[in-house]
Amino acid sequence: MTSSKLAIFLGHKSSVQVADRIRAAAPDCRVLAPEDIERDPSLKRGVEIMIHGSDFDVAEWPSLRWVQKWSAGVSEALLQMLEPAPVTITTVSGIHAEPIAEHAFAMMLMFARRMPWVMAHRG
Repeated sequence: MTSSKLAIFLGHKSSVQVADRIRAAAPDCRVLAPEDIERDPSLKRGVEIMIHGSDFDVAEWPSLRWVQKWSAGVSEALLQMLEPAPVTITTVSGIHAEPIAEHAFAMMLMFARRMPWVMAHRG
């Protein structure tokens, strides 16, 4: 099955909500799930964008132009594999910076105000 729509592959089994959000934001795109690729591996040839959490064989995805990783980093093996290909790699590095800072600040206040002692000795 071929399609002129931009094909996006979500390589994460539990990405139904993500797929729905992409479809809503970009109705002209074709969003493929792992089950679609399992049913028809030839679909790999038309995928231009991959949102994926693990390494893969780039030779199986000849139209690939962009890989969005679910992680903050990229394995050296994947970088070497993608080096000759014109593929952009992006990650979620920094996505948790604000919540982590807020949590650290909350913990500092909790200990500065001796909250563990207060909780243990509440009446």
